[in-house]
Order: sequence, then structure tokens, then C-alpha cells
Amino acid sequence: MRNLMLAWLITSSLVVLAKSSSANDQLSQFSENPANSVMPTGNCANHRHS
Repeated sequence: MRNLMLAWLITSSLVVLAKSSSANDQLSQFSENPANSVMPTGNCANHRHS
């Protein structure tokens, strides 16, 4: 029973890590495009260039 629980824990941890790395790849692709900025000003300094 203990070995089964350990195997399940390791497997579930690997699945979570695989999914999070996939999400990070997508976020880095989105962050490369300035049109996908989360901040209204586009940068952390809050500069509004016109």
C-alpha cells in the first residue's frame, strides 16, 4: 500500500510539472508580442509614449 501511494505521488508530481512547463512556454510566446501586454501602459515604469 505504501509503495502504491509513493508511486501515485511521484506520477502526479511529474504530470503537474509537465503541465506547468507547457503553460510557461505559452506565456513566454504571448509576452513577446507587445499587443498582448497585461499592463495598460505596456511596461512597469508606467511610461505612456505617444
